[in-house]
Amino acid sequence: MDRKSFLRNAGAAMLAVTLPLKNNYAFTADDEGLNHCIPTTTDIVGPYYRPGAPFRSELKLPGDSTSFLRYKGTVTDEHCNPLTNAIVDVWQAGTDAVYDTTSADFNYRGRYQTSADGRYEFSSVKPGWYLNGSQYRPAHIHFRVTCAGFTELITQLYFEGDPYIADDPWASDPGAEMRIVPLTTEGATLIATFNIVLKANGTALKQVSQVSPLTISPNPFKQVVDIKSEVPIRAIEVFTISGKLIARTYDINRENYLLALNYIGPGIYYCRVATIKGIFVHRLIKQ
Repeated sequence: MDRKSFLRNAGAAMLAVTLPLKNNYAFTADDEGLNHCIPTTTDIVGPYYRPGAPFRSELKLPGDSTSFLRYKGTVTDEHCNPLTNAIVDVWQAGTDAVYDTTSADFNYRGRYQTSADGRYEFSSVKPGWYLNGSQYRPAHIHFRVTCAGFTELITQLYFEGDPYIADDPWASDPGAEMRIVPLTTEGATLIATFNIVLKANGTALKQVSQVSPLTISPNPFKQVVDIKSEVPIRAIEVFTISGKLIARTYDINRENYLLALNYIGPGIYYCRVATIKGIFVHRLIKQ
């Protein structure tokens, strides 16, 4: 399935709905900031996790000569603040689609401690496909991310264009959309950028569950969406599924707004609307 078909099929199941309640974040009225990041979704841990991998940024092995892949990104909280000293624990199959489950070398496994700006980076190879029952799992790498004061994240990262995503029950889940990343190149090295957002423990986030006061129509849309709210709208931001900000309007202070998005291409986007009742994230589908 090509990217266009994937987006169309995924979009058909999500017409005019918000993200699941766990991703609808409403902040208390005294939180005036607009910098709020959507927490990274979870995935299965799988059967191959091994604790105790060494701290290192180089996972490639002597003799590896093809499919070099460099992973990099940031770990932040839901206010987009970088998290220092978060532990990014990763494991994957080699190009031969085999996991090292026994050796003392912990092949294609490692841990990385984020820097002061929340960044992590390590080199490996592109994982191979392996059979899971009667079908292949798409290429993927596992992440276990921990940081004091935050909920542990266990998830998987996938790659755009992988032919096995559509038939994989985990990679094709709508919650995995933001974890299917494009691969860019730097010389002979593939680059995968994966920014991770952790959820705070306890009451640190001052999060409350609320039903969204917004209606957004039409959705899917072609050029313009009409955003209506039960309470005044403060600001609107629109992001790609990879988290890139592509549209923003501030100081609105009224209960309805016509948002023109005729210049963006077809696909799935996230619309984050700040109101006096809180901040709510809705999914937009551009035809």
